[in-house]
Amino acid sequence: MGPRDFSEAMHGCGVVLHTASPFILGDIEDPERNMLLPAVQGTLNVMRAAAASPTVTRVVLTSSTASVYMKPNRGDAWIDEKDWSDSSELRGKG
Repeated sequence: MGPRDFSEAMHGCGVVLHTASPFILGDIEDPERNMLLPAVQGTLNVMRAAAASPTVTRVVLTSSTASVYMKPNRGDAWIDEKDWSDSSELRGKG
């Protein structure tokens, strides 16, 4: 099994949980190259292997807590699907 082939790991599985993605705290020299592209490519690799699998019937893809974590002024309220992070906060410019 190579680093880009998940078919062996999925052998015999019915459900795949894709929960990993690059996440770097602090300044990032090239966010697209160091976070976005590896996240997209990794997700595509998982999805392609799942689509080719004779046993996988469902893929669950989760997101990073950064998707909702950097919501300014959220207080102690519950966080839900309405609470997307402000992209300027994620870039440290908020």
